[in-house]
Amino acid sequence: MVLSALSDAAVAWLSNEETVKRTLEPGKYTDFVLLSDDYFSVPEEKIKEIESVLTIVDGKPVYGAKEYKKYDPRLPTVIPDWSPIKHYGGFQNTTSK
Repeated sequence: MVLSALSDAAVAWLSNEETVKRTLEPGKYTDFVLLSDDYFSVPEEKIKEIESVLTIVDGKPVYGAKEYKKYDPRLPTVIPDWSPIKHYGGFQNTTSK
């Protein structure tokens, strides 16, 4: 797995948040993704198969897959009750009904 930190020193400096961003350490927050493979070492034709297995935003998991599925947050309840999404699923629903 490869950790790709999206919040670096320049971003922290630009947003005037150097005391709470920039590094992965207790008391600071950052957005990052954990990738399924090392982007820099896989063959070029395999790059398109790399996926995020864990995505953290503002210190909270927003997506988890594979061994990190337990961190995947629950989707909110669909409202209104009559919404077609509730009955047929959204674009992510690939199962035929």
